[in-house]
Amino acid sequence: MSQSMGRSLLVGFIWVLGLLYFLEVRRYTEPSETMTITAVFWCFTLLAGIELVRLFRSHRGRADKAAGGAGFSSILRDKRTHLALLIILYLVLIPLLGFYAASFLSFAAFGYALGARKLAHIVLPNLLVLVFIYIVFTVLLKIMLPSGLLF
Repeated sequence: MSQSMGRSLLVGFIWVLGLLYFLEVRRYTEPSETMTITAVFWCFTLLAGIELVRLFRSHRGRADKAAGGAGFSSILRDKRTHLALLIILYLVLIPLLGFYAASFLSFAAFGYALGARKLAHIVLPNLLVLVFIYIVFTVLLKIMLPSGLLF
């Protein structure tokens, strides 16, 4: 995947998240919050549109075939695409399985996607991070992380 295509996907993904936040904030009753987020969202939309047009023009203007081929199949084979899909899956799994179970499975999948093949290299860092998160957020800060069907 070319750098301009990757940047385009990232800008589009961030814009979608911004749109979801904008739609959520529109339900607030405080007009100052609503106006501020609305102004920021539309400014970001304008800048994202300009950036996407610029990126698509640069992508269309060059031939990526020498760098491994352009097209949908090269995008699907890219590790960045795999990681982006795993992040989306992680966000879907959190409400279903709970934060800790979804994080354990997702962190293991991230490690595997990034090249870790030994079980100890996948599970041990995963457990250490989750224990650290549990101690900091649940024990020390008394913040309950999302629970699901398992935890």
